[in-house]
Amino acid sequence: MKKIVTFISKYNASSTEKKYTSADGSITVSGEQTNEAPIRYLLQLDPDIQEIICIVTEQVAAVEAGLGCSAYDNFKKKIQIDSPDVTFRKVMFQDSTEKFTVDALPEILQLITPEDCIYLETTGGFRDAVTYLMQISRVLLYQGTNLEKAVYSKYPACIIEDVTDTYRMFDLINGLNEFQHYCNMDSLITYFKKDGQIPAKWSFLIRSMQQLSECIIMCQTENIEGKLEKFRSALHRAKQQDDPLLQTLLPIFEEKFAELDSIPHIIRWCLDNNLIQQALTIYNERMPEYLIRTAGFLTIPEKFSAAGKYSDYYRIALNDLDNGFFSIGKNITRSKKEFNQYREDYMKSCHENFQDDFGIRTIDHMLQALEHPNNPGFDVNIDISVMQRICLDYMYISLMRNHLNHAGGELVMQRTRSWYLHDYKHYLGLNNITLQTIKNTVSKALNLIEEQFVNL
Repeated sequence: MKKIVTFISKYNASSTEKKYTSADGSITVSGEQTNEAPIRYLLQLDPDIQEIICIVTEQVAAVEAGLGCSAYDNFKKKIQIDSPDVTFRKVMFQDSTEKFTVDALPEILQLITPEDCIYLETTGGFRDAVTYLMQISRVLLYQGTNLEKAVYSKYPACIIEDVTDTYRMFDLINGLNEFQHYCNMDSLITYFKKDGQIPAKWSFLIRSMQQLSECIIMCQTENIEGKLEKFRSALHRAKQQDDPLLQTLLPIFEEKFAELDSIPHIIRWCLDNNLIQQALTIYNERMPEYLIRTAGFLTIPEKFSAAGKYSDYYRIALNDLDNGFFSIGKNITRSKKEFNQYREDYMKSCHENFQDDFGIRTIDHMLQALEHPNNPGFDVNIDISVMQRICLDYMYISLMRNHLNHAGGELVMQRTRSWYLHDYKHYLGLNNITLQTIKNTVSKALNLIEEQFVNL
């Protein structure tokens, strides 16, 4: 249903009838008291409006001696001359912010549903009425009710001005806040849509931002670079547009995604925006590629690479690390006897609950494994003790990701690595991790990697 919300003004005995014209000159209406002309304008503009919600003070509801009725009743009679089918709803109000919030606002909201379409008439009432109407518009936004238009009758020019953009500017601010803090584009898309479509001068940029944010939120880790490139291209194109609002907002959009130029920066960006699950997933799936191919911390021999098994660049690196390097222990022995002795020596140092895990053996005895005569050619290009810590961090962050996802993976391996990391390497038990624990752990791991990359 379409409805008007307005504050009714006090009766002014000295007022005379005047003609008011819309800003584009297409509609002319007359009015004597404050509310009459703008309300008639709205009723002409949209004949489907069925209801007017009138916010009324005690003074406006009281009978005027020289009028024989109240200012509210006089307003109703004047409007019903041309619009007899319109329904009027009266909401009583005392001029107090507390009273409005506690009494009037809940009553107004009971008269409005999310499916309604609302028009605001902002001329009537006392000076503070505009503030209360702004408050109403904010609450309507949060409950999903559409604000169709807001108007103001400008006196003495006698022009009905459209002030919708002033009220919808808060929709923009709300959308920017959601975008800044949660990478959510929904409110911005709603703001920029006109007649169900985003104007061409905005659409290419908004869509590229939406695709990038959705790519990150949905953990489509293999597509991040491609979406980033599309966004940068759209941003460059937008800078050529002659639109004041666009030029004002571009620095905000640019700053939001400015530092997404490497896997560590993308992960840190997710942490800063509380996209914790996304940060863990990107770390788990994309960090091996960064360590091996971008930073060059580790060289994987071709015969141990997964290149023949996977077409995805990042999955090759992930499997090279997990099934290649982390399994070095089973590849350095010449004979079954030597292998069994290696395993026996290792297991003697382990907790009775630990199972044989090549990944743990490699990290725990990395120096020994890499210096073994039969080392198949893995090269660590940074200090081995640092590489041990990076591997431990990676193992722990992967476990945290699986723990939050309730992903079992290989249950024995999960349990073994969890025990190992907690009992022997003093990482916090997975059942005790908090949001801040995750942020601190990932941030510390990134600091170590970035420090090594700079010094390599």
